[in-house]
Amino acid sequence: MLKYLQKLKCFWSLFLGLSTSFAYCLGQYGTTRPYKTLTNAFLEIPITFNLMVGEDASRLATTTQGFGSISGLVLIDNIHLRSKVLFRTSNQTGFFVSSGIGFIAKKYRFAENLVFENRNNQLVFYPDPNPNHQYSTNFFSYSKSKLVLTYFRIPLAIGFSVLNYTTKKEHLNISTGVIFDVLTGAKHKLKYTEDGEDKMDVLRTNSNIHASPFQLGVQARIEMFNGLGLYGAYMLTPMFQENKGPRTNALEVAIYYAAKIFD
Repeated sequence: MLKYLQKLKCFWSLFLGLSTSFAYCLGQYGTTRPYKTLTNAFLEIPITFNLMVGEDASRLATTTQGFGSISGLVLIDNIHLRSKVLFRTSNQTGFFVSSGIGFIAKKYRFAENLVFENRNNQLVFYPDPNPNHQYSTNFFSYSKSKLVLTYFRIPLAIGFSVLNYTTKKEHLNISTGVIFDVLTGAKHKLKYTEDGEDKMDVLRTNSNIHASPFQLGVQARIEMFNGLGLYGAYMLTPMFQENKGPRTNALEVAIYYAAKIFD
């Protein structure tokens, strides 16, 4: 763990150093106006649709039934604090560096009623073979097969702004960057009805699910002047540990609102 945190610290320092140097060059040589900065902080609340892609993704198809693969409908599921330093390159444009911290719960409700099982130190999954387990197809039905992975997240990004520098209002932000996720929890629930009684089987802890403890991903976003934005992320690190689980990668598509805390 310490080794990964040290690497993260070094990468973050390098990223911010290079970004700041680049922004300074833009400010000095891209315009005759003096170099200035603006600092903002935001509370970001996204609503995210979670998908899996990769070799085994077709066997782990997700569904929006019951909003089961959507994070953020409950506030504590998905919330971030983000800060941004904006460097002026002209009266109408700017270059910014952004970083933050956050918590994210990635939820995957599967289209099939999948059983998850830790067998010989490997996660296996298969459609529920028990004929006595009854599953409803109603949108908000009790029955479901659902995986929830929670992470501590650190995003880093650089971007371009179109702005009114007199009012300090940004009309459009476009950015790209990287994200680091540290796994904090893993759980699978299988809910069904048997003999008229609602039941639930739960597979807890990552020692049974074998999700990758650390993930590196790439992100891109477009944000409007009113704080509304669109966001996408693809995790380069596989979701599960090598030879211990399905061969898939995580994909996120989100709409979010960034509420400014101060500037």
